[in-house]
Amino acid sequence: MTTSNPEVDVEDVDEPRDMYDSVVDLLSSVDDEFHPPLSERDKAEENGGGVEGYVEATLDQHLLLASVKGRETGLMLYRREDVPGVDDGSVYVETIAVKPGYQGTGVGRQMYDKLFDLYPASSISTKTWESNNSHLGLLESFGFREVHRIPDDRRGGVDTVYLCLEPESR
Repeated sequence: MTTSNPEVDVEDVDEPRDMYDSVVDLLSSVDDEFHPPLSERDKAEENGGGVEGYVEATLDQHLLLASVKGRETGLMLYRREDVPGVDDGSVYVETIAVKPGYQGTGVGRQMYDKLFDLYPASSISTKTWESNNSHLGLLESFGFREVHRIPDDRRGGVDTVYLCLEPESR
């Protein structure tokens, strides 16, 4: 059983492609928690489909890999990007995922903390869907603010929400 606050090691991976199998394994374990699932997104379909297609389309980004006692438990893919409602090229979190059994234990928080340490003078932005309460709660606890919304952007009439945290707000 997972402890409520495990000791988390977060590594900034130099060569994300070297971690391909680990990233596919981790994202496969949470694919159906995304709206829509990662395996069904356009970028996945454009790269052969499935979680593998999604990973193929995103592994040219930066990768943070979280582990607990040597077991890979979470990941964050991010890049520099201009985001609606943000003035500068922010550090944009494309994907954050935590394996079942470790969700709610601080793994996601530790990955964001590492990102803040790596980019202390940069805005951090991300997007998620309006009903992703666990991620939205985490973002709100850091002080992220909504900067843009695209109504009915996801299947089933679900809005996409862009959020940002300015460096002076940390």
